[in-house]
Amino acid sequence: MNAYELADELEKWRTEGGEDLTFKTHANMLRQQADRIRDLEMSSDMDGVADLLQHQADYISFLEKALESSMKLNKAQAERKT
Repeated sequence: MNAYELADELEKWRTEGGEDLTFKTHANMLRQQADRIRDLEMSSDMDGVADLLQHQADYISFLEKALESSMKLNKAQAERKT
């Protein structure tokens, strides 16, 4: 049962006094939450996250290559001094 169906079921539970308002309030709250979830699902940008992760991986690879070059240069300079 999804949130909308549950909200409909709660509205069917008509009781006497103030409890009727409580069930209607809960039903409306469930609908609002379902709307928020739908909006969040529609607005999530997984392509943007994938692009960011790829950019980070590329940058890490660049840094690793720069570190390797620096280590080779340091080793070559140390060998020349001996």
